[in-house]
Amino acid sequence: MIIKDESINVLFELKQKFLRLIPHPKLILSAIKKASRQNQNSEPIEQANSVKLEVADENLSLKDFLNYRITKELELKKIITDAETFEGLADDLRILYRHQVTICLKLQTYIPDSEEELADSEIKMSDPFDLYALLKSLSGLNTDEEIREKIKVELRDHTFENSAITNACLRANKIIANG
Repeated sequence: MIIKDESINVLFELKQKFLRLIPHPKLILSAIKKASRQNQNSEPIEQANSVKLEVADENLSLKDFLNYRITKELELKKIITDAETFEGLADDLRILYRHQVTICLKLQTYIPDSEEELADSEIKMSDPFDLYALLKSLSGLNTDEEIREKIKVELRDHTFENSAITNACLRANKIIANG
């Protein structure tokens, strides 16, 4: 398929949005729609509720999961950079979308079950997940149980303002809850 010069610019503009920080899943969906409009044969766009946490991801510790997702994210950025067509880019962005939703689903599992409402009104869904910062924030915590306890205490005591992990879990929960 031959791409016209103006289409090359549009393709490049779409790709560059994903090379630094991976945005909110809804922004990824928006880019998929834009790429799909350029391609008549595109597949329907999935929604967050169609993505499920794989058993392999469920069974990984949070540290192992973040390490794996950091590697996967770098691979996806490379694949997106190499996309030569709108169809290819839309397919790659679908994979990136599932990647981001999977991160949200995993982080959401660290929110304690509670009857009280979460104090997440100050949490911005649009802030990107910095997986390196999350991994760094877990230093000193050796097990998932310790991570869960830290989050539980910070939520209970309302001391999570500067906590990368608790804020990320709240953001993930809010993203999933709002589709």
